[in-house]
Amino acid sequence: MRFDIVRTSSDYYREEKPCDGAFVYKKKRVSKLDDQDCLFWAVEVNSFEELMKIVDIEGQVVLSCACPETNELPRIEIYDNYRE
Repeated sequence: MRFDIVRTSSDYYREEKPCDGAFVYKKKRVSKLDDQDCLFWAVEVNSFEELMKIVDIEGQVVLSCACPETNELPRIEIYDNYRE
């Protein structure tokens, strides 16, 4: 299964690879102000064990579910900085 992957510490335009195994893909950003294509990072996770390997290497993560209305992937956020 494909997941978007981001780091809490990165800004909106993420040029640095968030983790090993991540790859870039292009998608349209869903925004009223900006509808251009943007680059995003993703990973393939095919088992619970693969997900736990990411957790073991990167530390805490936050999982978010997919949004079918906007055609967004589920997301893994590597929680490496404080956010509200």
